[in-house]
Amino acid sequence: MLGPATFRLLNQERALVFPRAWNEPLPDRHWMLNLHRFHYLHSEPRQPEEELAMIQRWIRENPPLAGMGWEPYSTSLRIVNWIRWTLGGPSLLGEVLHSLAVQTRSVRARMESDLLGNHLIANAKALIFAGVFFEGGEAEEWFRHGMSVLRREVREQVLLDGGHFERSPMYHSIVLEDLLDVLNLLRAFRREREFTWRVEVDRMRLFLKALCHPDGDFACFNDAAMDMSVRPAELESYARRLELPAVSVPPRDLLAFRDTGYVRLQCGAVLALLDAAPLGPDYLPGHGHADTFTFELSLGLQRLIVDTGTSTYQECPLRSAQRQTLAHNSLVVDGENSSDVWRSFKVAQRAHVRQLKCWQADGVLVVSAVHNGYRRLRGVGDHRRTWTLSATTLTVDDEMEGRGRHSLAQVFHLHPDVAAVRADAHRFQLRSSGGESLAEITFDPSLEVTSTPSLYHPEFGSSLPNTRLMGRWSGSLPKRLESEIRWRRAQ
Repeated sequence: MLGPATFRLLNQERALVFPRAWNEPLPDRHWMLNLHRFHYLHSEPRQPEEELAMIQRWIRENPPLAGMGWEPYSTSLRIVNWIRWTLGGPSLLGEVLHSLAVQTRSVRARMESDLLGNHLIANAKALIFAGVFFEGGEAEEWFRHGMSVLRREVREQVLLDGGHFERSPMYHSIVLEDLLDVLNLLRAFRREREFTWRVEVDRMRLFLKALCHPDGDFACFNDAAMDMSVRPAELESYARRLELPAVSVPPRDLLAFRDTGYVRLQCGAVLALLDAAPLGPDYLPGHGHADTFTFELSLGLQRLIVDTGTSTYQECPLRSAQRQTLAHNSLVVDGENSSDVWRSFKVAQRAHVRQLKCWQADGVLVVSAVHNGYRRLRGVGDHRRTWTLSATTLTVDDEMEGRGRHSLAQVFHLHPDVAAVRADAHRFQLRSSGGESLAEITFDPSLEVTSTPSLYHPEFGSSLPNTRLMGRWSGSLPKRLESEIRWRRAQ
């Protein structure tokens, strides 16, 4: 919140004219919803008078159940943000307390049992916060119902390996913060004994650490942007302030999260994070991308191979491009997506992964899996990918089953700080922004290799220029392609 009517949300700054601004038909509806959610109450520096005036403005200009601000998810986030704001110091006036109660009643009556997932956890969290904040029989019913929903949803949404079932590191972080907030709240109000999810919280903390690069941020698998959730290090610091025990990634070079479908490979300072996961729960794949068998790679603190990321939820060509297989480090068949993603959050036929195998021998780490996402294409069979990581090389081996003539494209996206310099027809030198030699990529000799400008989206509203390397082939299936990334010096 930069002023009474000026906001920077999702990396986009706008000066607004109220009251029409609350429901202005901007192309980016997600931006407007974030205006209603009031996360900016916790920005620094604090401006209590302006923040309270903004709360009062919202109440005056958004009558009950009128406009987008009353959608249950946004209302749930606003309830929590207003309560957190007043618990941090400023007092709420009677009109604000009355509005909070009305908003809580609206969430209680309209729980998002149709959308499920992280939305339903946000609804439950709002009821718990309001139920503890207020007193009386109605407040206790809010609390009990919120705790009941949270108990059911944690059991459903937090998998046994600690990953969140929507397979988005961003939403994993959001749900983890939700649980830590509930623990914090219950401790402050002397009801901590009712928090029963310490085991799940610790598993989630470990999972998040394992899905992070050495730079401290998570891999951008599926819908993931680094500015929409608290940074992993801050979440861990929060957990420690709540006196939760320290967690650390097991000192193993190969760590497979089989329930979620993600795999972590590490040789010294070289880290590869692999996606052999489903897009999400069968009934909730909306935050999934057609990214089966993508991966990210870091050499020390430098991210080398990156997923494209997510910068918008608006239904537009950019959103479609970010969800397609071409935007990920995978194999494209006949120019099609491995899962049939459409609209902003829709998925039709999707890839199913099987035969995930991981092993280690003589200092070499190997992961192999099969998916059937392209079987819907005539004459196309299963896709098997095998990653082999050693101290100096990552080999990516793709085997495509089928018959008849088809086209294949093997794709690698480079971090914006990495430049590709062609060495020969199938080989590129990868250099840092300072000109330092980092590694080289050698494509299978049967591929026609190109380097093209692309975009990397690590945050909402952010697009950074980067490079996409792609090797194309056309011919008769079956076909095997083997490319490798080799770094010239020990990292």
